[in-house]
Amino acid sequence: MKTFAQACVDYHAACEAVREHQKSDMAVGIRTKKYVERFNAYSDMTHWPLSPLLEGMGDAERAELKAWGDQYAEQLRVFHANTEKLIKARYVALSNALQALGYETAKRYLATPGAFDERVHGALAEADRRRKTDLDGIGYVCVREEDGNFAKGFFKASGLKRTTMFADLKRCAELRQGSVKAEEGELERFGMKLEACDESR
Repeated sequence: MKTFAQACVDYHAACEAVREHQKSDMAVGIRTKKYVERFNAYSDMTHWPLSPLLEGMGDAERAELKAWGDQYAEQLRVFHANTEKLIKARYVALSNALQALGYETAKRYLATPGAFDERVHGALAEADRRRKTDLDGIGYVCVREEDGNFAKGFFKASGLKRTTMFADLKRCAELRQGSVKAEEGELERFGMKLEACDESR
């Protein structure tokens, strides 16, 4: 698996490829509707022979229009196929980057000492920052759904289970608020023994 930094390079390259594609003459022509009327006339030759766009057009003009239209239609097909291919490549690059970020975030969580909830929240907050700064400008990573790209990397590398993790985070919050009494061994399991015994909190 590539590192998050390497995956970010791939993602930005894929984004640049889409931008360059959208600056092509064909893309500009489509946006500005440069050939819309002419292409409509070409289409009408087959689907609406009595179209006003074909009025007064002689055989030579019709032959020229058909030759142009056939060529332009093929160019459109190739352009849209390339657009789809580039957008898919960008999505794949983003997915790979998020999975790599999830993997590295899990390693950070595992390597961080302290209470369970602080370790999880700290690792995810750092992942939010890294995604926003280095990837796509979105300062959020999702662990709500296990099949999400970030979540896949995170849960696979951390060994955590989504339902158990959220239940444990909720339990930690309740213990910190003092709304429930800790069961035997629970504070030690969450790494919260020292914090809970600190009466100055």
